Amino acid sequence: MAAGSLNARHVIFMVLAAAAPMAVVVAIMPLAFALGNGPGTPGTFLLAAVVLLLFSVGYVRAVPYVRNAGAFYAYIARGLGRPLGLVAAYVAALCTRLTRRRG
Repeated sequence: MAAGSLNARHVIFMVLAAAAPMAVVVAIMPLAFALGNGPGTPGTFLLAAVVLLLFSVGYVRAVPYVRNAGAFYAYIARGLGRPLGLVAAYVAALCTRLTRRRG
């Protein structure tokens, strides 16, 4: 990345994107307790937290080795090869398109 390519606007949107999952939890948690399977709801959230923790540790450990702004494609291509990186990028693009179509 070029020096100075990350400005305040980029940082603000990055922080908002990182805070979005928290907003979903705040909105969905009461519904999950009310309409969900009762005691299994906290277990589900705990399992999701453990998975996200493991993912974040691996992601942070990979950052020094991949000097690219290509998002997950760059990391997957570096670790598993270009074909699987392209598949992951295609799946991400497809999911984004389907999500936008519904919303």
